Amino acid sequence: MQFVGKRAAAAAISGSNTSSVQLTQLSTSFPFLLSKHQQQHRQRRPFHDHTPDHWSMATPLTMINTKENIVPAPVLINPPIRLMRPMHFPDRLLLGPGPSNMTEDIRSALAAPLLGHLHPEFLEIMDDVKAGLQYAFQTENSLTFAISGTGHAGMECAMLNLLEPGETILVLQNGVWGQRAADLGRRMNLDVKLLHVGEGQVIHMEDFVEAVETFKPAVAFLCHGESSTGVVHPLDGFGEVCRKNGALLLVDTVASLGAAPFHADELMVDCVYSATQKALAKMRFRKSRVPSFYFDALEIGNYWGCFTNEARRYHHTAPISLVYALQHRLPCLTTVKVPKGVDWKQVQGELMTKGIEIAGGLGPLWARFGELELLTALGGDAAVEERAEEHQQEEQQLKTASNI
Repeated sequence: MQFVGKRAAAAAISGSNTSSVQLTQLSTSFPFLLSKHQQQHRQRRPFHDHTPDHWSMATPLTMINTKENIVPAPVLINPPIRLMRPMHFPDRLLLGPGPSNMTEDIRSALAAPLLGHLHPEFLEIMDDVKAGLQYAFQTENSLTFAISGTGHAGMECAMLNLLEPGETILVLQNGVWGQRAADLGRRMNLDVKLLHVGEGQVIHMEDFVEAVETFKPAVAFLCHGESSTGVVHPLDGFGEVCRKNGALLLVDTVASLGAAPFHADELMVDCVYSATQKALAKMRFRKSRVPSFYFDALEIGNYWGCFTNEARRYHHTAPISLVYALQHRLPCLTTVKVPKGVDWKQVQGELMTKGIEIAGGLGPLWARFGELELLTALGGDAAVEERAEEHQQEEQQLKTASNI
């Protein structure tokens, strides 16, 4: 009889024709599937000194149950030895636009015991997170939720739900994220209209009014915090113009929420990578179904308990630990311009030798200026504070060397 997978292997081992001794035989026999060179290489690696030999290789995926023993079936590709190496984690202060250092309470939340994705206790935690997100967005809209994914997932979820093929989207482009929205719009077969200004600049209200009245878009897209340039775009009046012309205002706040003032309801923003009541009506009366099941906002909203008249139902398996962590902190982003006369690459290189990572701007500004550095807000543990002091000392030395 053939068993496939670890569960089947366990079932085979617990059978009447096996014994506890045979489990050891199974574990110790498997390494002999390695070539002679691989066995010698494995024996030379110092990290195996503390590892029992019968645990040094993974359990085979396929096993054959015989009357007297359980033996590994032949394999065509030997398991990678590199997976048996212990992982090494350099201790760095992450100040770039990507991953950021976590405080102890967030690490503890990620390590908390898991719950089922529909357990009442977890649904209550989801409700807590939803209330926190409403506060962060400064909205009373019930259709507020988190999705499993990056900022790109938020952009796709919003555009897939708000727009149908052939409809017009007006993209206010002053950096990389406007370009991304326009690219996604073309992939969705939308009629993409661009209101373009130079990188690092903002859209003038007169130009926006003219574009909305001319193109009559179903949705107008604007990035509030353009992380590729460091510009926080003013939003006053944009929502009012959209309302007067029957358009929805979609705003990207991935890099700005929590770091710059933002009040969704007051600004008349219809969608901030989630949706408000007006956007909800647009979703409910679509002519066609949302082309993505995973990003169907109404299905996700039901799972998050956004509709009081609907019983919650399964949509996807939520990332339990990440929802825990979301209760504790949402990341924010800050942009710092390196003073003229200071080589930002030198700053970046010197900081990396101290275990501190920063990153430059995106798009054209990366190659043209190299002045923009993105710093994420951090918690105040001792290691972070110590490195921040080192960073300040290093910055002062560079300024002195450059006569600034």
